[in-house]
Amino acid sequence: MAATSISGSTAETPGGRGTFDLKLVGSTMELTLARGADGCLPSATEILAALNDAPVDSINSEAVYGVIRDTPPAPVVVADVVFPADTLWMVKLSPSRLAAYVIPAPVAEGANPPTVTANELHLALAVAGVTHGLLPEGVSSFADSRVLDTLVLLAHGEPAECGRPAKVEFLFETSPSLVPKEHEDGSIDYRSLIVQRCVEVGAVLGRRTPMVENKNGREVTGKEIVPAPIRDYPFSKHAGKGTEVEEETLVATQAGRPVLVDDRVDVLPFYDVKGDLNFSVGNIDFSGDVIIHGDVGRGFQIRATGAVTVQGLVDRATIIAGGDILAHAVTGDEHVHLEAGNDVVAQYLHGVHVTAKGTVKVQREILHCQVQAARVALPGGGRIIGGHILATTEVTAGVIGSVQGAATFVEVERGAAGNRPVIRAAKKVYFGTVITVAHGSFAIDDDLGSSSFWAHEGHVVRLDSSSTGPTPTQAQAA
Repeated sequence: MAATSISGSTAETPGGRGTFDLKLVGSTMELTLARGADGCLPSATEILAALNDAPVDSINSEAVYGVIRDTPPAPVVVADVVFPADTLWMVKLSPSRLAAYVIPAPVAEGANPPTVTANELHLALAVAGVTHGLLPEGVSSFADSRVLDTLVLLAHGEPAECGRPAKVEFLFETSPSLVPKEHEDGSIDYRSLIVQRCVEVGAVLGRRTPMVENKNGREVTGKEIVPAPIRDYPFSKHAGKGTEVEEETLVATQAGRPVLVDDRVDVLPFYDVKGDLNFSVGNIDFSGDVIIHGDVGRGFQIRATGAVTVQGLVDRATIIAGGDILAHAVTGDEHVHLEAGNDVVAQYLHGVHVTAKGTVKVQREILHCQVQAARVALPGGGRIIGGHILATTEVTAGVIGSVQGAATFVEVERGAAGNRPVIRAAKKVYFGTVITVAHGSFAIDDDLGSSSFWAHEGHVVRLDSSSTGPTPTQAQAA
C-alpha cells in the first residue's frame, strides 16, 4: 500500500528541537521522529495537536508518549482511520473539526488509486457539511478530475484563541519577614525593618495587567467556536482603606503599613513617636500601627489594632497589639505583659508575661518569663533560663536552663499539623529543667548536651545529635 503524507504535518520547533512526520499508511497514521540540532525531540503536546488536526478517528496518546520516551527508529502507529465499506475515497474532518481532507481508501498492492472529479468532490464536501475555510489550491486541483494517490487538504478553519484574565501584581511584601537585620557585631537593626514595612503617600502598591479578550474560532462546517468566558472584575475591588486606583495602578493615599486582607489592600495608619514614650506622650490607644523610636517608660500602656514597633527598651510597660510586637528589649514584672495577635520579636525578654498567637522570636535570651505562643524560637546561641514556656507546636533554643539549676519549665502541647511536638536544645539542657511534651513530663536531674525531646507512647524520649529519629530502638528514655 502507498504511504501518503499529511501536507504540512512535519513541524520543526524553534531552536532546532527536532521534527516529526505523520503518514497515513492504509487505515493507520504512523509517527516518525528525528532529533534536532540540540539533540532534543519535539514535545508530545505538538504532536498531539497535529494529530487533532489530522484526518483520523482515534488517537493513541500513550503511543505518542511512548515514541518520545523510547524513540524507536521505525515509524509507530499513533492513530487510526475508519473507512466505510466499499469506499474508495472520502472527505474526512479532523477531530478538531478545523481541517477537512480528501483521502484515498487503502487499495490492494498493484491496484490503481481512485479518480475523483470536481462534481464528485463538491458533492462530498456538501454531504460532509464543509462550507468554511475552503482552500482554492486544494479544491481547484480537482477541476479536470484527479487521481487521488495522496492526502489533499481542502479546508481549514480558525481555532479559537483563549484570552487571559486580568493579572494583579502587588508591589509590597504581602507576608513580610519579621527577622530584623543583624550586623556583623551582633547588633540588630530595627530601623531597617520599620522602613521596609511602611510606605508614603503616593506609593504604588500594585499594578494590573488588563484582561485579554477571547477570540472566537470557526469550524470548517461554519460552526462558531466559543471559548469559556473570562470573568473580569474592576481593579477597585483591591482598593481598601488608604488606597485608590489610578488607571491600572493602586496607590497609597496615606502613609502607613500596607496589608493584604482577602485580596483587598489596606494601608494602616501609624502613630509615630520620634523619641521616648513618657509623660509628654502618655498612654497610646490607636487604630493602626504604633512606632516608638525611643524607649517605652515604666508603667505606660500601648494598645494598637496593628503592629507595635519599639526601637529602644520596653521597661515594665504593657503592650497589646492586634499584629506584631517588635522591640529591641523588654523587661517586666508580674504586673505587665505583652499580647500580640501575631509574632513577638525582640533581642531579649526579662521577667515578662508574653502571649502571642504566632511565634515568639528572641535573639539572645528569655529570662524568668511566662510565655505562651504557637511557637518559641531562639537561635543556637539563644538561652531560655527560668520561667515557664508553653508552645503549641515547638520550642527551639541553644541552651535551656542554667548552671545554677534555675527552675525552668518548657512545654509543647500538640505540634504543628502533620508534625510531632518537639523541644530542641542545640547545645545544652541543665538540671532543674522540666520538659513536657504532649502531656508527658520529665525532670532533668543531670546536665545534657545537644538534645531534642519528643512524645512516644505517652512518654518523653530524648534524642542526642547522633540519633536519627524518635523510635523505640533509637530513643533513650529521658
